[in-house]
Amino acid sequence: MNQEVKNKIFSILKITFATALFIFVAITLYRELSGINFKDTLVEFSKINRMSLVLLFIGGGASLVILSMYDVILSRALKMDISLGKVLRVSYIINALNAIVGFGGFIGAGVRAMVYKNYTHDKKKLVHFISLILISMLTGLSLLSLLIVFHVFDASLILDKITWVRWVLYVVSFFLPLFIIYSMVRPPDKNNRFVGLYCTLVSCVEWLAAAVVLYFCGVIVDAHVSFMSFIAIFIIAALSGLVSFIPGGFGAFDLVVLLGFKTLGVPEEKVLLMLLLYRFAYYFVPVIIALILSSFEFGTSAKKYIEGSKYFIPAKDVTSFLMSYQKDIIAKIPSLSLAILVFFTSMIFFVNNLTIVYDALYDGNHLTYYILLAIHTSACLLLLLNVVGIYKQSRRAIIFAMISILLITVATFFTYASYILITWLAIIFVLLIVAFRRARRLKRPVRMRNIVAMLLFSLFILYVNHIFIAGTLYALDIYTIEMHTSVLRYYFWLTILIIAIIIGMIAWLFDYQFSKVRISSKIEDCEEIINQYGGNYLSHLIYSGDKQFFTNENKTAFLMYRYKASSLVVLGDPLGDENAFDELLEAFYNYAEYLGYDVI
Repeated sequence: MNQEVKNKIFSILKITFATALFIFVAITLYRELSGINFKDTLVEFSKINRMSLVLLFIGGGASLVILSMYDVILSRALKMDISLGKVLRVSYIINALNAIVGFGGFIGAGVRAMVYKNYTHDKKKLVHFISLILISMLTGLSLLSLLIVFHVFDASLILDKITWVRWVLYVVSFFLPLFIIYSMVRPPDKNNRFVGLYCTLVSCVEWLAAAVVLYFCGVIVDAHVSFMSFIAIFIIAALSGLVSFIPGGFGAFDLVVLLGFKTLGVPEEKVLLMLLLYRFAYYFVPVIIALILSSFEFGTSAKKYIEGSKYFIPAKDVTSFLMSYQKDIIAKIPSLSLAILVFFTSMIFFVNNLTIVYDALYDGNHLTYYILLAIHTSACLLLLLNVVGIYKQSRRAIIFAMISILLITVATFFTYASYILITWLAIIFVLLIVAFRRARRLKRPVRMRNIVAMLLFSLFILYVNHIFIAGTLYALDIYTIEMHTSVLRYYFWLTILIIAIIIGMIAWLFDYQFSKVRISSKIEDCEEIINQYGGNYLSHLIYSGDKQFFTNENKTAFLMYRYKASSLVVLGDPLGDENAFDELLEAFYNYAEYLGYDVI
């Protein structure tokens, strides 16, 4: 049996094991969750002090900074000419991404190699150090597992309930001494023999920080369990998540935590809420911070950096095209990050529609609440509809988003007035201002099929929003308002009317703006170019009266075009100095892109 066949068999066995384990975990987790009273979970959440939540989210976001020490060690070991601030920012972005879609850390390792290869001559040594970091991320968990083996942390209750984890515990515990010995005997750099030990210390602090975040979640939900028991359950749960091969240990980790705290007598509703808070604080808060950082760290600066790198020598033909394409992708990272943040914001505030309805149920002034609800829903929908436009760097889409943010802020201020959410809206608004200044086009082309698609999508979202609100209120047994009184029956049409007014105003504004931006050269300039360089068989069309003209900056070449729907239709070949055609076409495409037109 050759090595290739062995690798295939091993891959099949690994996938089979992971799939079987995932199915087992999913079934068991479903069985455990089916007995939970979700109404009690929401009641427990409503009791949480908001300042405690803020501190939890700050702690969750700050805990990922510890992982940046890996990159600090890497940059110092390889003597990279890179500032500490940049290392911390880039590392934070990498680690936040790695936590969500890590695939065993390989995503983070690949991004590290791509970023840091421009700061060192020795690419081979860089790969060795990154591999060492990838492996060392398990050593902290291995050290904590040793503490369970030697009964520093008591995990006997959970080990008796999930017996197969005991064998994983022993295997992982044995990994630490092997790693330390190997990293010191065969280090990536003989002048840095203790890098493996440093990475082990970072890994240990990292796992402890994650455990502390979970412990803080337990304190917030008032789960009375000792810190030592928390650590023990966390370590066993982390080992289970490690074996599952699922990024973040989703499923296996949660199941073990649920079973562990249930064994200690903590109500399931509190454990579920604790897990949700932990996932949000330790995974999603860092991702949000990373998206904000990437809005400033990448983009134009990254594109210039690649072009100016002393280790990058542009090739021609295919290689040049591929590098240009890669630079364009990097340049779009800020707009992609902002689009994701805007999408996330729209989803969060769609859910907050429920809060406005809930307040309206127990307030005599229903009319005010339903007007605010219609404004709030309209703004959320507009925010969602312009996510793609924000990614495409359309100024019109960004203005729609900014107006939506302002409307949501007003509705939030006059209803549930959450300072956390208002602060978040202020952050998004600032990011939109920055994006507006960077925007490369006024608007995107919108065709009839786009309008129909957006209309159908809007109806679907509004329907889902209604089903969500009604279903949640019925599930919580608080749906006491008479649905066929007041103006609730007109809520849908009021929402549509508000959206139509906002869209109409912005569309008129941009049509007016277009009338000032459109460029059409004078026919005298075209005649002069033809007289100097000669014309062609279509030259006489300049006198037809229905053509527009576009000349280069030096007025040595021009082309004819017409506006048609959302496109600029070019008529014939360019005329004038052939040496200026490339400059002319590039300027014309930039002009069309800025106005949001396609070129035909």
